[in-house]
Amino acid sequence: MSAREVMAVARRITVLTGAGVSVESGVLRFRFDAAAFLASAAVRWAAWESWLDDPMWTAEPNAAHHALASLERAGRVRSLLTQNVDGLHQRAGSTVVELHGSMARVSCVSCGAASAMRDALARMRADGVPPDCAACGGVL
Repeated sequence: MSAREVMAVARRITVLTGAGVSVESGVLRFRFDAAAFLASAAVRWAAWESWLDDPMWTAEPNAAHHALASLERAGRVRSLLTQNVDGLHQRAGSTVVELHGSMARVSCVSCGAASAMRDALARMRADGVPPDCAACGGVL
């Protein structure tokens, strides 16, 4: 049975999306090795530098994001679960369960303090070094 046929007979569906849905919006596939990030200052530095000008900050929701939001508004989508961290589903109007978190927020691995990624990126731009936790100095 094709996806179209399933959609035609299903009253409510649960959707799981991944990186492929955001590629059309110019978002690069996101890979993150948490162990390497925590173990290496050089890896953290490279990650923070790459996030400064990441295409996800200027990406716009594409037809797939809007179609899913439309299906949700029509009551056809029961739940939308996403592995994406780019926030494009939400910007298109969907309510989502973020399986891998969001690039909109950072949190400290030591004390758990959370803050906005935009603030951390502003600190990176101003100081020229990867930001640390404002509360305890731990790794964000």
